[in-house]
Amino acid sequence: MDSFVVFDIELANSNPSSICEIAFIKFIDGKASDALVSLLKPNPNDISISFNNDDADNFKIIVDPISQSIHGIRSEDLGSAPKLSDIWSEVLDYIGELPLVAHNATQDINKLFQALKDYDLVLPDREYFCSLTLSRNAPETRGFESHRLEDVALSMDVDWFLATRPSGLVGHAALVDANATGEIMVKLLETKSGSFKELCSSLEMLPGRIVGGKVKNGNTKIQQKNPLWLAPSLDDFATIVASLAELGFAPREDHPFFGKNFVLSLSLESLDETSFWICIALAGGQMKTSVSKFTHFLVEGNDPKGKYKKGETSKSLKAREILANGKGSLRILDESEFMSLLGKDVLLDLENYKSKN
Repeated sequence: MDSFVVFDIELANSNPSSICEIAFIKFIDGKASDALVSLLKPNPNDISISFNNDDADNFKIIVDPISQSIHGIRSEDLGSAPKLSDIWSEVLDYIGELPLVAHNATQDINKLFQALKDYDLVLPDREYFCSLTLSRNAPETRGFESHRLEDVALSMDVDWFLATRPSGLVGHAALVDANATGEIMVKLLETKSGSFKELCSSLEMLPGRIVGGKVKNGNTKIQQKNPLWLAPSLDDFATIVASLAELGFAPREDHPFFGKNFVLSLSLESLDETSFWICIALAGGQMKTSVSKFTHFLVEGNDPKGKYKKGETSKSLKAREILANGKGSLRILDESEFMSLLGKDVLLDLENYKSKN
């Protein structure tokens, strides 16, 4: 079985570079090996409320209440913690040239890049794989009601639990989450002879790639050669709708997306853009190319290359302006929310439709 290093991070606040805990675990031939885990003191230059000094009793609060409720790490727990720059050479020695694995990998890797940038550090070129994206697409797991880490772990009989911190607070722990992610990936690999290459090939997916300290491409679906499978226009959407009708696929009138207007911002990891619009058509929704008060749903993806930030595209900013002004009935969905509302029945229809084209 292919070996890899799985990692997980916890954040101190909404700043994507405010990593306050990180864990790495090697999986060699399908078995967890030694781990590297540490609390981290975020870079004071990158957070709005910074440390006064290293005295645990005197620095200002930097872990916000929402983040603390997720992982149980308090500001005072970080007083003597190292910075990411203090342990990075040890991390590089530990991970070597092995591929990385994470749940929601592209987002976590981009957060890691932002934290490394503060110290002029880099992560060397390598492949990476996302257990979230792969589990959403693998036939053995794509029918799960939820693909959150804890839900996938439960459905796959993988050990996962909320950890108790020394303070007595309970929450997510990077080491626990990393171990569960690694065990999930092992089970996915076991379906394809333990090979990342065979697993991705069977799902028509690309491995994620880090090149030159940046994400070159995410762990995404391979674009089909037919031009229809590239980013479609309104005319292409009309062609999709006509093709579905010709093959006997009727819009789902009982679906929450039926009759609703959709706009897509950036890219999804679970679906290429045309597959996204086929799903909208299958659910009875309508394609729109710009956000207005008549938009019902804006689906926000991510830019694997990190050039554009989620929530900051022109479409996203327009949607938030509409919401702030109380106009229309617009709702913003991230990828996880969209896939949950979309449902497995539409995804099965998508596969059936593709098989007939």
